[in-house]
Amino acid sequence: AAYTWHDPGVAKQGRVLVDDRLTGIWEPAGRLLDTERYGDFSAYSLAAMVENLSRHFSVTVNATHEYNRAYLDQFDVFILKTPEHALSDTEIRAIQSWVLAGGGLFAISDHTDLMGMSTHLNALVRQFGIEFQFDATANVQHGGFDYWYDPVLGEHPISDGLGPFELMTPCSTRISKGARAVLTVEHSMAT
Repeated sequence: AAYTWHDPGVAKQGRVLVDDRLTGIWEPAGRLLDTERYGDFSAYSLAAMVENLSRHFSVTVNATHEYNRAYLDQFDVFILKTPEHALSDTEIRAIQSWVLAGGGLFAISDHTDLMGMSTHLNALVRQFGIEFQFDATANVQHGGFDYWYDPVLGEHPISDGLGPFELMTPCSTRISKGARAVLTVEHSMAT
């Protein structure tokens, strides 16, 4: 067990920043269901993720602020999800510097480089040995959506307390340069 153990790092305070500035209308985090917003467009968002995270952590959804070190240093984790718009070179350098100083980056893309999402994210994460592929994945056993199930031996502390969840046509990733997967989907195949 000691051979396979990886130090997860130092626990953080739980200040989470979620991007809504680069996302456009695709996966908004600030749109909750209410009496004026309902239906698929409101439900097909990451607002439920933000609502759930807000029960446990301090969460800020950014719709306007550009990313620089002073702004990022207020947070422990930055969730950059499905960006339709590219980060500037200055923002990329600031985020990379922040990550190298201990910030946690959670990058989420979509299938087939939809709206350039993987291209935009790869400009940022390639330095860390992660590359989103321009494909889509499906479960090889039944051809439907992929599922993540908690393995008997947890992969990483990030998976503690997670129950199974579905991934609807994600892309695969290529890992290199010492990066390692912390949530692995079994029986998945790129199409």
